[in-house]
Amino acid sequence: MSNWYDGGVYAEYPAGRCSCHACRNSWARERKKVLLPAFVVCSDCGNKRCPKATDHRLECTGSNKPGQRGSIYA
Repeated sequence: MSNWYDGGVYAEYPAGRCSCHACRNSWARERKKVLLPAFVVCSDCGNKRCPKATDHRLECTGSNKPGQRGSIYA
């Protein structure tokens, strides 16, 4: 199935890969693509402000509290 973004500058992030912000951004930079928007959450707790949602190498805090160290929402 062809999508409007096939072959262009936009890309859909592949399913089954780590979906933290760091991995998504790295994947896009390597391919010189712009990723379609996505709501990124921690793979453990499901919170968007958890530092692990920003980078899978960080600890899961289980919290959605703003200003957490390591979170893009800090």
